[in-house]
Amino acid sequence: MQRAVIKILLLVTLFHGAIFAQDVNVDLIISQAKKTNKNLLILLGQAGCSYCTRMKKIISNDKQIQEYFKNDFLFEYIDIKENGTVTFKDFKGTKRKFAKHLGHKFYPTSIFINNNYNIVYSQPGVMSKDKFLLTLEFIKNESYRSMNFQDYVNKKDFEKEL
Repeated sequence: MQRAVIKILLLVTLFHGAIFAQDVNVDLIISQAKKTNKNLLILLGQAGCSYCTRMKKIISNDKQIQEYFKNDFLFEYIDIKENGTVTFKDFKGTKRKFAKHLGHKFYPTSIFINNNYNIVYSQPGVMSKDKFLLTLEFIKNESYRSMNFQDYVNKKDFEKEL
């Protein structure tokens, strides 16, 4: 009886990732973003990363940030250590390979994709609430079309001084 229980537990453990793996179809999320005139923020992270946890808390606990998500952004967290596949344009593979495919090796990384399936900005590392809000504004206003993020920050700082 004990051997049978151990075998069942072993099978459940082995197949847990496959059974409960969450696949992410970025193309489908972007098509939804297009219908609602929103951009997509993908936060790449990994389990056990305190910086990733901190970034997720900044995103999920702030009312101003949540207002941006309600009106202007869709959000998807991708844990590169989880099982499951990611589909994006011509890529289909594991979550870790997706991060590598995009050229990201540091976590967390925030990746902003417009509703034309283009990555318009990415930022590795934890951002303060203020910097993250500025980043959301930068993407929402499509300022990335005419300047880089640092120029946008400088412009905003200059406007505050006036």
